[in-house]
Amino acid sequence: MVEAGAEDPDLLAELPSEALQAQARAMLNPSASGGRLQPQRTVAVDVTEAGPASSREQPLVGSCRCGCGEQVGRRSNYRPGHDARHTSQIGRAMIAAGAEDPVLLADLPSEALREKARAMLANRSPTRGLLQPQSEPVRRSPRVKPAVESEALPVPPGDSSEQQGAEAVMLAALGERLGVTLTPTQLHLPDGSRVAVDGISTNPAVLVEAWAHQGSTKPAQRNKVLADALKLVYVASQLQGGHRKVLCLSDAEAARPFLGRSWYAGALRSMDVEVEVVPLAEEWRERVLNAQARQYR
Repeated sequence: MVEAGAEDPDLLAELPSEALQAQARAMLNPSASGGRLQPQRTVAVDVTEAGPASSREQPLVGSCRCGCGEQVGRRSNYRPGHDARHTSQIGRAMIAAGAEDPVLLADLPSEALREKARAMLANRSPTRGLLQPQSEPVRRSPRVKPAVESEALPVPPGDSSEQQGAEAVMLAALGERLGVTLTPTQLHLPDGSRVAVDGISTNPAVLVEAWAHQGSTKPAQRNKVLADALKLVYVASQLQGGHRKVLCLSDAEAARPFLGRSWYAGALRSMDVEVEVVPLAEEWRERVLNAQARQYR
């Protein structure tokens, strides 16, 4: 506008606020009144797009840390809810190993998640085959406040800690059957994707996905097992060593659709995916059945 010698409404409309428009008009006034341009200090103006930030799309620039392969935003580590999945994977890995593993814990991005994984290890022992008994209610006697009796919070209906503990026991038993040590692992594959596998051994090369369900299966549950089989086939194709691919189930009725003459069984055989049934001890079986009743599964 200084060069044109007059105010230009169209140019002013490009500025998103009245304050910036007033600064532009102030730059025009010296040329209009004095006849000569006065030296002006250059001001850098950051013009941003109008509208709330929440309406702009954030680019997906990284992979979810849980190993699902989905992408996340620039400042995110996980897809919604996948932080709990990753914590469960680390907890199950330490349960299978029977000890805390600093390397596995370091893969969790916050101390809060690491504490949850440690809590899983402290409360469950796959070598005993049973959950550790819960502590008795504790009475606290602070100096000022009266004694308060603590009570355990009810277990959320969707909580799957029983199945996760049972699957750790199943992996340990299957490892003994096959003569290998199976460790839950998050893999970074050559194609750039990340994937979590319930159990893996490198010598001999074995990949395992475990499912602790008891009783007959619903269509969605059968699809879950087939998805696990597809994961095993994909991971084996990305790794060297010709890994053996095993689905580990704990109940003959749950395994029935994947054996015999069903098309499920035929598909698994065509992909060289084996089905191993590792029965649970009666105590673990009851825990899983109670959890399924709570979850309506």
